[in-house]
Amino acid sequence: MELTATEKLLKKNFGISSFKQVIAKLEKEPKETFSNNLFVEKDVFIKKIEELNNSINSLSEAYADGLKMAESGSVFETFARRELGNIHTPYVKMRKQLVHHLSYFYKKK
Repeated sequence: MELTATEKLLKKNFGISSFKQVIAKLEKEPKETFSNNLFVEKDVFIKKIEELNNSINSLSEAYADGLKMAESGSVFETFARRELGNIHTPYVKMRKQLVHHLSYFYKKK
């Protein structure tokens, strides 16, 4: 089974191969860890991590599709090349956010 964009990021930075492992670890953490150290409710933090996962994977697929269009020589080639930056910038930003948020719970490789 192929890894998702988020799982590739997790494997690269933390040595984790499954996003489900991250959610399971976060759910096991006491609520006080989130409220006292991260100043956010546990449920809100987990929801934010799940949203980042979904966004990263969606943008990754859109970027891959855009690259295919840009290289295809189709009518959409010019449009696709122009719009790739609009996908790439938020994609990189969300990846950095995910790594930053999870670095409290995992040590970087």
